[in-house]
This record gives sequence, C-alpha cells and structure tokens, in this order.
Amino acid sequence: MKRPVARAGALSVTSALCLAFSPYLAAQSAPAAPAAPTDTPSAEEETIILSPFTVEASEDKGSYRANSTLAGTRVRTDLNDIPSSISVVTAQFLQDTGSKKQEDLLVYTTNTEVGGMRGNFSGVGGSSTYNESSNLLRPNENTRVRGLASADNTRDYFLSEIPWDGYNVDRVDLQRGPNSILFGVGSPAGIINTSLNGATFKNANKFENRIDRWGSFRNSLDLNYVILKNELSIRFAALDDDTKYQQDPAFNDDRRYYGALRYEPKLFKMEGARTTIRANYEKGEVRANRPRSLPPIDSITPWFTSMGKLTLNPNTTWNQWGNNPLYGGQYPWFKEAFMGRLMSSNIAYYHNGNSSGPLYVQTPNVGAAGGRNSSGFVDGTIGGFEFSRPWGIATYNNYARAALVGGKYYSNVSLKNPAIYDFYNNLIDGDNKREWQDWKASNIAVSQTFFNDRLGFELVYDWQRYGDGQLTFLDGDQYQLSVDINTHLMDGSLNPNVGRAYVGNSGQYGNRQNFIDRDSKRFTTFVDLRAEDYMDKGWLSKLIGRHVITGLLSEDEKRNDSRGFSRWASGPEFTDATGFTGDIINGPRQVDWIAYLSGDMRARPSAAGNGIGRVTGIINPTGYANVRYFDSRWNAPGVAFNAPYTAISHDVNGNIVSDPNSTQSENPANYVGWRSSNFRVLNAEKGDIESLYSSGQKSHNRIKSKGVTWQGYLWDGTVVPVFGWRRDEVIDARTQAPKGANNVSLMDYAVDHAQAQTAAGESKS
Repeated sequence: MKRPVARAGALSVTSALCLAFSPYLAAQSAPAAPAAPTDTPSAEEETIILSPFTVEASEDKGSYRANSTLAGTRVRTDLNDIPSSISVVTAQFLQDTGSKKQEDLLVYTTNTEVGGMRGNFSGVGGSSTYNESSNLLRPNENTRVRGLASADNTRDYFLSEIPWDGYNVDRVDLQRGPNSILFGVGSPAGIINTSLNGATFKNANKFENRIDRWGSFRNSLDLNYVILKNELSIRFAALDDDTKYQQDPAFNDDRRYYGALRYEPKLFKMEGARTTIRANYEKGEVRANRPRSLPPIDSITPWFTSMGKLTLNPNTTWNQWGNNPLYGGQYPWFKEAFMGRLMSSNIAYYHNGNSSGPLYVQTPNVGAAGGRNSSGFVDGTIGGFEFSRPWGIATYNNYARAALVGGKYYSNVSLKNPAIYDFYNNLIDGDNKREWQDWKASNIAVSQTFFNDRLGFELVYDWQRYGDGQLTFLDGDQYQLSVDINTHLMDGSLNPNVGRAYVGNSGQYGNRQNFIDRDSKRFTTFVDLRAEDYMDKGWLSKLIGRHVITGLLSEDEKRNDSRGFSRWASGPEFTDATGFTGDIINGPRQVDWIAYLSGDMRARPSAAGNGIGRVTGIINPTGYANVRYFDSRWNAPGVAFNAPYTAISHDVNGNIVSDPNSTQSENPANYVGWRSSNFRVLNAEKGDIESLYSSGQKSHNRIKSKGVTWQGYLWDGTVVPVFGWRRDEVIDARTQAPKGANNVSLMDYAVDHAQAQTAAGESKS
C-alpha cells in the first residue's frame, strides 16, 4: 500500500547570496577533520571563551558529535559526565537529514516517535473512535518517548507551545526519561529542548532555499554581524515556508522573524570577571490546512455487497429498537447511520460537493423534538413507533466492521482502496477547515562570572505569548463515506440524490481557541571548587578533585484561556417558530451539512470507478436560509392528545406493521406540519462568535522551585558522582466560563484564585 507522502523535503537546494554577502560568505562544505589541539591560538583567530551558562554549535566536534550540554546541572557540562540518557542533535545533522522541525527529526533519533504524515506511529488514540483533531492543531506535540508518553517541549529549557524550526535552531537536546532535579514538574517521558541561535562574535551569513515536487518553497535567511569586536554583535533570521502535500489541497504556511543580541562590555572585563547580556525575540505565524492521516470508514463497499444496493422510504419503514427486524432479524448488519445527528430537528444543508450554494435546506426529521400540545406537554414521537433516533433524511448505512482477534469488539474498516476514493491524493475536507498558530516570544539573560568562570550567576526572564485555534469540518473523528439510500425526503417528496455517495458532519465540535501567556524568572548560581587551590598537587588533591555546586531559584507562570465554540448555529428564532427546544450545544439549533461526492451509483456494478472525490466547494452557511421544516405545534383543538391511535408503518420488505397502542400525539395530521420559512444562521467567522461559545476555561498555574546540585570529579575525574535536591510548589487555579442565555458561554470573566489548589514536593536524586 502506498502511504501518504508529505510535500516537503524531497529535494533540497542550499545556496548563498554571493553578490550581496560576498564579504562575509562562509563556505558550506563538509567539515574538515578537527585539527590537533594547540596550546596557543593562531595569530589570525582570537580564542572566544563561552559563558558557562551557554552552549553553542561551535563547540561541537565533527559533523554529528556534540561536546557539552546544559541538560545536567544548568551549567555547561561535558556529555561524558551527565548521569542520564541524553542525545544531542547538531546543526549539521539537522541539515543533512533535511529535518526542519520536530516532525522530521524524531523519526531518526533514539527511542522517540512522532505521529502524523511523517511519523512512525499513528498518535490518534485507540478507543471506540479515532480522533486526530489535536494532532492537526499541534503536530509538534504528537510525540512519544520510550513508548510511554509525549515529551515536554522547551526553548532554552523554558516550557513552550511554540513549534521549533531549524532556521534559528543550532542544536536539539533530547532528555529521555525523568530528570526531576533539573526540570521539576513535567512529563515522565522527558523533554525535547531546542537551543535558539544566539549572536556570535564572528560575521556569518547564510541563505537557504528548498523546493520539492509537490510545489513547496522554503526560504530562510540568517545574518550575524559583529558591531564591536568581541563585545557587541547582533543576529537576524527570517523564514518563509510554504509547504504543500501530496494530499491536495493541504498546506502549511509558516512565517517567522527572529533577532538576537549579545553584549559583553569590556568595561567589566577585569581580573577574571566578565558580564554577558544576551537577548532574543521571535514573532511567528502559521496558517494551515494540514493533511489527514486517517482514511475514511468504509460505508460504500457494504452497500454494493451485503446490502445489495438497498434503498428505502424513511417515512414508511419501521425503526424501533428492541423488536426491530432490522436488528437481529433478516438484516442483522444494519447499523444506525454515522450521520445520526443529521436526522434530528437541526437545520441541514445539502450540497453538491463541488458547489458552495446548497441544493436545499431543511430539518430532516418530523419528531425528534416531539409534538407540543396547547398545555405545553411534549411527546417525543410523531408519525409512528417510538424513535430512539429517527431514520431521517441521511442514510441507513451499515459500518463495514471486522472482528478483532481475541477480543469482543469490532473495529471499523477503513477505506484504503484508491479506486473507490483516493485518500492519498485528496484531503476530504477540501478547503473547508483551518488550523492556525501565532506567537511572540522574548528572552533576556544577564550573567556575571568571577575568577575566570569559577564563580558566577545568571538571571533570566522568559516571556511568551502564544495563541492557536482551528475550524473543523469533520469534527476530528474518523469520518465516514456513505451512500444516501433514502428514496424520499421526510416531507414525502422524492429524494433527487438517492444512490449518491456523500460525506457529512456538523460544525459543532472541535472548534477551539487557545491563548497562553508564559512568564518565567530563573536565577542560577554556581561555584567551582578545586582541591589543588587549597593543598599541594599530589595524589590526595587528585582524589578529592573538583566539585561544582549549582543553586537554582525559579518561578514559572502560565495563564491559559481555552474556548470552544460552534462554527454555525441557527438563531434563537428558529426554536421559537418550530416549537423545538435546545441550545447551540446539543439542541436543534445545531447546523449540519452533507456534501454529495458522486452521481447516482445504483446502476454501477461495484464501488470502484464511481469518481468519488473530495469536497471542492466552500460550505460555510451564513445569513438567512429558506428552511423546509416540520412545525410540531398542536393544530387539532378538538382531538385529545392521549386519545387512541393506530400507527402504521412498514418493515424493510414492505410489509405493513402497526402499533395499536399509539396515541393521537403520534399522528402527524394533528400538528401544523411542513412549512417553509427564512431563518438566520450565525457564523463564527462572520462576527457571531460571541453568540456561539459553547465552553470556556481560564487557568493560572504557578510553579515556584528551588534546588541545589552537587557534581564531583573525584580521582582526577575518574569517578563523577552527582547529587541533587529540589523543592517545587505548584499553585493552580481554574474557573469555568459562566453560562448566559441559550447556554452560551460568556468569556468576560476572571480566574477565581480563592479556589486555587496547592501542592508541594521534594525530589532527591
């Protein structure tokens, strides 16, 4: 089976802006073998001593070999001396593998996995349904380390939701497993940390361009300029990445700008002391319609095989749970339609898959909300036997299901045959869904060292403002391709779309907005004590060796504002006119859609070759719609609501069945009946979102930490013990959005800190 292929990274062309930057151009060639160490630097190049609070790509020895990390004690330490599982990915490895982001890299690294189109596991859950909604929004978080859980993502060891990109990253540290001494509260799977490129004291410029066969273009620019030699430098980087995919018309447009500054004033460089000021800022935005990794559930093939291309009249076919012959009788394979919610009293839009205007708009069912008599009593059934869910206008499709070996459950069968529907080259949503991410982030660090970096401290402030969201089209769950087998509409008229393949859903679930503010302050100090400073050199001083003690004080704050909303809903006047009740969350105000993707297939010999494609039209109801609906208000003043009535219906073979125990409340003739009227449709994209919020939560999380780490180098570094102690205090407050009219969530509220919960704990390692 051919798997989906992403439209990025197939070809890579790295080029230089030779004319513009020839004075500073650095040749991009394979690194030469490292020269033998010398005691003194060459006359042409002055040695630049790095701060113990930083690591840079220039330290790495060879193409893929990293020399040191901060992921041990928060000061630069040789990787040989870190007593935990750490892998460091260098800039050269990122370039050689074409890894520009997390989804590219983790398929190459040890004991790590990433889900999605480029991944090596599904990452879509495995319960009764499969849902990729969260993965479409934040694909960089769909990871797994050691098969356990998702790792935390950090930027310069500060937690972050911002997806990293190689245009301003020179190394990635992967800490597999917990390290509570260093990170405190976090994922037991570990962290994936990216070190952002800082300004350096060497002029360098680079321009990179990539193209691929799917039409992707990626341009990145990286400029570093020294203003004052070994004292002040600045760096600027930019990214313009338009990624296309094999799965049309999916895309991911990424725009970023990044600046960094480094200042080491000579005024304070004296007697082994120095001051370093580092700062950076990034602004980015992503606009996407990302590809799906889940193919549709197959409800096309069974219609041609086990169902024998069956068609039925929904107005005369019995659908009662319990004694229903469709369940356990002649047709035990019948399954209530996946599109069940299209069969309620909601407004449903029916489209050709290639058109924006609807074929017709109606409420599919007679009695989902029931009839209402003059006293306000509601009977949940009209027109026959009791409906747990009415047949409605959509379909009676069965699921194609296969038994799981050794289990009692059945699994939905995915439609993988491209002759029926070419999932690999078609995004079923077309251009009807969206994901987006926006952020601003800044970091400023001031460090001071003494005695030639034997004693020092660093104060860092990290600021992040991140937002993301999505508009769903298929609610994120694994969707189903079905066949409309209804010969008639619910108002009794002929169905012109019988036998056509379709996909349908609602704009009710999965739409979200998230706004996350992070503010973090961190103070780190260290001292490097050596026995030879206090005693004569000898076997005893070598035995006692060297001792690095690191102290930490930090405070991390995260403020989160999460919102869920309906993409569309009818105005409240719809329920007022129809007698239905409910709100935008789960009532008849919900707006549904269905798109037909083929012609009438009843004369076709098989499921293949029917030309079923993706939705190419834009389905986005707004304004006013002329709705055909059943008015369920009582219109028979001389008839008793509970008087006897014999309901008549038919089974799937056309045999008449009746229920003499019915009442006049189930007689459709006693109600106002089918009517057509104009009703307003609210649209979140057209300024109505305040009336469409269905849920909301604000939270304020604060973590206060302090800790001490001791690392010894005994017997001249032969034995390297580490001991750490850390205490974390977590204060967490959460408040749900209050509800207004029609159960709409109101977003003008604040976190109730009086309800905050506090937890604290110590870690020793």
